[in-house]
Amino acid sequence: MQSARGRVTHEHPRARRDHSRRRAFPPPHAPVPCLLALAALAAPRLVILALWLLTSWFRGLFDFALWPILGFFLAPITLLWYSAVQHWYGGEWGTWQIVGVVVALILDGVPARLFGKK
Repeated sequence: MQSARGRVTHEHPRARRDHSRRRAFPPPHAPVPCLLALAALAAPRLVILALWLLTSWFRGLFDFALWPILGFFLAPITLLWYSAVQHWYGGEWGTWQIVGVVVALILDGVPARLFGKK
């Protein structure tokens, strides 16, 4: 390549940036897990219904249909965390997954104690 002053320059082909091919952030097909997590904490039963009706998130996770029904009514955040561990961690229960289920059980129990009869 020749520069404006007539000197020959050797520029690496990847050195020039092609701004016409900028990637969208986040990619249009990427899921938005933070918004789903916030929605799950705010209204976990609505998220469970949406996942059940619109996706195959819960398909094949439970051998017995009573567990997701009980989870929906008694411990929705724990149900969501259990299904997340099954999907994202392949069902491997390590330290952080157990800590997550303990936190989920605590969060599921807090509203009953706060708004229940004293």
